[in-house]
Amino acid sequence: LRAAIQAALRYPESARMAGMSGRTRVAFQYRDGVVSDASVVVSSGIGLLDRAALAAVRDAAYPRPEPAFVGKTLSEQLWVAFNLDAHE
Repeated sequence: LRAAIQAALRYPESARMAGMSGRTRVAFQYRDGVVSDASVVVSSGIGLLDRAALAAVRDAAYPRPEPAFVGKTLSEQLWVAFNLDAHE
C-alpha cells in the first residue's frame, strides 16, 4: 500500500519552490483494492502537503489483496513523506 501511495504522490510545485518539506500521517480503510475514509491523523503543519497526501491516498492504484484478506476491511495508517532531496 505504501508503494502505491508513494507512486501516486505529487509534490506540490509551489511547496517545492518554497522549500517546504514534511510528512503527514494518513489513515484510511482498505478493502478489496479500494480505499475509503481517508483522513489526516498527524498534520505536516502545511495544508498544501496534507492535501497532497490525501490526494495520493485517493488516487493510488492499489494492488488486489492477498486471498486471506479478500472481503476484509483493513484499517491502515502510514506516513506520507515530502522530502525535497528525493523529488528533484
